Amino acid sequence: MKSPKATPAEKPAKPKKSELRREAILRHALALFDLHGFANTSLDDIARETGIKREAIYYYFKDRAEILLCIIRPQTRSLVDGLEAVVKSDADSTTKLYEAMRNHLQRFDRHCLEMTISLRDVYLDDAKEVRREMDKIWRQYERMWTQIVAEGRASGAFSEVGDPKMVAFAILGMCNWLARWYDPRKSVSVDELIETYFSMLAYGLVNKGSVKAEVAPALTGKRGKSDERLLTLVSRRASSTPR
Repeated sequence: MKSPKATPAEKPAKPKKSELRREAILRHALALFDLHGFANTSLDDIARETGIKREAIYYYFKDRAEILLCIIRPQTRSLVDGLEAVVKSDADSTTKLYEAMRNHLQRFDRHCLEMTISLRDVYLDDAKEVRREMDKIWRQYERMWTQIVAEGRASGAFSEVGDPKMVAFAILGMCNWLARWYDPRKSVSVDELIETYFSMLAYGLVNKGSVKAEVAPALTGKRGKSDERLLTLVSRRASSTPR
């Protein structure tokens, strides 16, 4: 009995010309947005870099805003989904805080350009469609960060320093500033950044032995109850720092 002939493996389908053209437009638009900013990049610029006429872009995208959305939507959605998994996990609050920071900062390692554009350009007046969609996503993202901080305070894992939303925004502000200076090709590794940022946040920057009563007036610019409160907060944070 003859054995059946082996069926030749199917070759993977080649991308269609239209798909390749669409990817090329997005790739060149991404580079131009990062170099000049969304506001200073025209469809003519994108067409010229892609090697096509401006009119050809309308076959794939209706305007610049749609191009920008197609660039930042997948990355932003991935960012939110990653944080949602952290929030829903059974980890303790400190671990959730670490994983939330890692989820955020690692995006700069893999897709630095996309994150830079997302953080820098979504609030432009001439991209209202982008702003509407991104506002909704970022509000969801900010709520989850606030939830992590609030749960940590409720469990006693985090100090009661400021409103949870304010603390969450402060952390995000620190992380988001990477969009202004971080270059994965030249700067420190993202893993090192994660460890540095988390250590600074979790354990503080001031050593316990360096806290002095005269520090508060120097920071506030005046004496009074605000000085006492500031000194209490600094001392409380320092007293919990592992030595």
